[in-house]
Amino acid sequence: SPLTVSVETQAASIEEINKRHPMTMLVAKVQFLLLHHPSLLILLDFYLNPLNIQE
Repeated sequence: SPLTVSVETQAASIEEINKRHPMTMLVAKVQFLLLHHPSLLILLDFYLNPLNIQE
């Protein structure tokens, strides 16, 4: 399917980025995970702002 091709292409381009900019690779991995697992955004938000729960 087109989606599979785009994911593979994205992964290949991310690997190219990784060779030059390891930090960009980390950001790209996080963005990729959040895109496919939105619930992680809630965990990330809690990790970055633990006081939100108490407010």
